[in-house]
Amino acid sequence: MTAATTLAVALAGCGGAATSTSTSRSSVSPPRTSAGSATTTQATPATMGVTPSQLKELLSDYDRRNNPALDKANRDDPSGWATADDGPVLASDLFSTALRKAMKESGTKVDPSPAWYHRPVASVGGAENPDGLGPWVLARVRSDVPGDDEPGRDEEYLRVMTGGSGTRGWKMFASLRRDTLVPVPADLPAGADVRLTPEQRQKLANTASEVVYALGNGNVDAFGQANAIVDLRTAGIETDSRPDLNGRISYQCWGWGDRTRQNAAAAVLVGTPALRSQRAVGATVALLTLDCDWTTSGYVDVPKPLAKVTGLAPGEHRSVRTASAVQFALVLPDRGKPSIAGWDLRWQLPR
Repeated sequence: MTAATTLAVALAGCGGAATSTSTSRSSVSPPRTSAGSATTTQATPATMGVTPSQLKELLSDYDRRNNPALDKANRDDPSGWATADDGPVLASDLFSTALRKAMKESGTKVDPSPAWYHRPVASVGGAENPDGLGPWVLARVRSDVPGDDEPGRDEEYLRVMTGGSGTRGWKMFASLRRDTLVPVPADLPAGADVRLTPEQRQKLANTASEVVYALGNGNVDAFGQANAIVDLRTAGIETDSRPDLNGRISYQCWGWGDRTRQNAAAAVLVGTPALRSQRAVGATVALLTLDCDWTTSGYVDVPKPLAKVTGLAPGEHRSVRTASAVQFALVLPDRGKPSIAGWDLRWQLPR
């Protein structure tokens, strides 16, 4: 086989790896989009968010649903995932389970995914917020695998949990690698006003647009810290010995849940499922979720199991495109440039 770029996909449940999408863009500054919201609900000041003890029980409740789903997926049964996960994480679960099955059918040995247990570090949110999308929690966590001492397993991650009540029924909507250079602000005290000012909403809208443009052209001047952009512009590929064959990645992205497929850089995302936000101490914290076509160009090798799942032809290609989801945890300080605190890229089954 000639030297080529090989698509690399990690198999894992409840937040395994994947890959993303958005077309290359010019270096022209993005337009300042309207910060108009899809909702007009005016929120009252916040009740208390998730406390440390509640966060521990919330994650334990999640593990009690997720680990049986993992066990089912090890037997090629995806039916348990919807009890634990939602959104891009659920989409990635279904993709990974299908790929695992295809790899087994091809004769590839696939080790079972182990059970995971989450240890809470801290969290932001959990109270009602003004975006009309219901409460959500951005949790800093560490994950344990019983009996495993693999180096680096105890790293800190970010998890976004949605759709629950009290400490029960929360589902994982995002599982993100964390940039430890970006501090996650503290949660608001009970009774604090969770509403974003018009200026804060405009900054949020502009930041979301800047992220999409940076994903396309690599320009991160608008950010205090944006290691995520460098990672995502090379994610999902492994290059062999010939640098002239290195893959080039581009993205074409829409807001998560946007059936009109409007360019995410220009679309109004504030108040939609693509852009959840809440106030923290001295900052706005947000989750940007993009539905993308991820394209890599060069010489790309598609293994047969991956071809079966994605509908691509097996073998070498000059360009490969697949459905993906890309997510960013954003920290927008009241003073200074915004930063990307966490990110991930997940492959989805064909739309």
